[in-house]
Amino acid sequence: MILQAETNCWLTEAKEDIKPEERHFAKTVPVRTSLEAANWRQVTDSEKEKMLQEGTIFDASQLSPAYLDKVDTLLAKIPKAMNLSNVADGFDAPATALKYMKYYPEWGDLWPDPVYKNVGPGFRMQHNGKLWEVRQFLELQEQWEPGAQGTEALYTLVQADYEENPDGHSGTLEDPIPYEGNQMLEEGKYYSQDGKTYLCTRDSGIPMTHALAELVGLYVEEVEDGSESSENGEN
Repeated sequence: MILQAETNCWLTEAKEDIKPEERHFAKTVPVRTSLEAANWRQVTDSEKEKMLQEGTIFDASQLSPAYLDKVDTLLAKIPKAMNLSNVADGFDAPATALKYMKYYPEWGDLWPDPVYKNVGPGFRMQHNGKLWEVRQFLELQEQWEPGAQGTEALYTLVQADYEENPDGHSGTLEDPIPYEGNQMLEEGKYYSQDGKTYLCTRDSGIPMTHALAELVGLYVEEVEDGSESSENGEN
């Protein structure tokens, strides 16, 4: 019997405790029994690369208090570097930025720090579990909290298309995008707030902070329970 990996995939040992340098990857593996077949599992190209990189990035035999001190130093430096021009370009795509959101600086750590007294357009930071992008040159201050009403001209919520970020919401009637303010509305997408669903009828162009119920007739229309959507054939 021959095990065959799918397209863009590889077969590798099923055990997790194999050292990267001892792990094998193959497109086909001959086995004689189902028990032998259970010793192999399929991984994608990206999973294979991660497994191979583990051997060069981390060696468990080197783990020590001094090693962890180096890790802490590195982790402390990453947030300060995320918005440097030569670094930020690599994370420009919203889906990429959201994937690595935990490495961006926290707004609560920034505004008291004189180093970040003034920031410009494109500067990103995390706050309350969301990633925010500065829209204009401004001085970070405690009263200008990302997501607060009245700050729509200062920040915008970083969002990615569902195709780029399948862990998000598709914006369909069955999977509306949760609306929490400081978000741009996209025509044809569905949004939810306070237990109600709304269909965006025209692009907002700028982040909106008003409740969706206040935007009915301007940018959205409420979708009644059981009603047919335009995408399902309503004329």
